[in-house]
Amino acid sequence: MSIIIRYFKNKGYHAVYEIVDRTRIEHHEGIDAYAIIGQKIIGFQVKRPNENNSYRLEPIQYQKVQQRKWVYYAFPENIPRVEMKNVLHRTKFSKGYFPYADNINFENIIDGVRWGDVAKGLEQCPIGQILNAENIRDFHGSLQEIIEEQLSIISLNMEDKQLHLFIGDQRYIDKRIFRQSEKKIQKKEDQFKCPRCGWPDNN
Repeated sequence: MSIIIRYFKNKGYHAVYEIVDRTRIEHHEGIDAYAIIGQKIIGFQVKRPNENNSYRLEPIQYQKVQQRKWVYYAFPENIPRVEMKNVLHRTKFSKGYFPYADNINFENIIDGVRWGDVAKGLEQCPIGQILNAENIRDFHGSLQEIIEEQLSIISLNMEDKQLHLFIGDQRYIDKRIFRQSEKKIQKKEDQFKCPRCGWPDNN
């Protein structure tokens, strides 16, 4: 997942990922990890290859992957550890549009696409789910909370002491009161100064 995030950050996108809680989220959504790329989410069910380059599947999980347009299986090839830097390009991404089997071989993943196709689809229309204040409610409750946190652009107004949350085009105001000590404020200000001369660092 970190390779995917690095790929999109290098292209100038805001990108984050998270490994999800198996009991709360994986069971309901069929994912064990997800990434938010810009305003899109994509979920992954990553399968570990066996020695013979086959993968063990679960029928309920298989159905969930097929049902969710934004979720993909990731089937990495069984490659030596020294080649792991190339694993993204040696992985098949699949919507599960192949006949179910308890164990599926790499060559039998007939709908599998390579990373280049997934990346291109994420930047355009076909792949991933665009996130907005309305469709966030379609996700399972625990995942919905995490997504809202990830999408929130937080700004603190020190005069009215309100927290403004921007989710898509919607703005929400948190009525809780926030206090900061002078020491903490000074520490934040110092972070923007040159450590040698004390002048604001514009680099």
